[in-house]
Amino acid sequence: MQDQHVMELVHHRRLLHLGTMAHPFSAYAGTVISIFLVVMLIELFRRLAREYDRKIVREHAHAQRSAAASVAAADRDDASAHKLKDGSGSGSGSYDACAIAPFRPTMAQQSIRSFFYFVQFSAGYMLMLMAMYYNGGIILAIFFGSYFGFFVSSGNGSGIRSEG
Repeated sequence: MQDQHVMELVHHRRLLHLGTMAHPFSAYAGTVISIFLVVMLIELFRRLAREYDRKIVREHAHAQRSAAASVAAADRDDASAHKLKDGSGSGSGSYDACAIAPFRPTMAQQSIRSFFYFVQFSAGYMLMLMAMYYNGGIILAIFFGSYFGFFVSSGNGSGIRSEG
């Protein structure tokens, strides 16, 4: 009776343990490969977050430039009308360039940015927990997955410009 209880505890412990002793080699290899791919996806997701941030900042800057151009055009029209009316030929000539307002994301944009952060943070935390198994294959899968994920996702998007 006692031996059967001990065998059940050992069996449950093996099911919970993520080592090569508890699983056949194919399951272990599948775990390592899937961790590698998950880390690559996290890097791609980081790239998507950066691209989304760039997109909304670009849209904001475009809207600000359009507003500044319309204000400048209205000021020029007012100045030319003032010149004709005054007859002096020298209008005010000085109109202030519109200051670009600081970027503040809308509620929807901030919600999307927060979702990107949530996924990155949660997945990073899960990877940290997986690394704490102190299993060399899992740790190497995390390292190489981050290397290849960054290599694939950062191509020509780093902001580094070549001269020429």
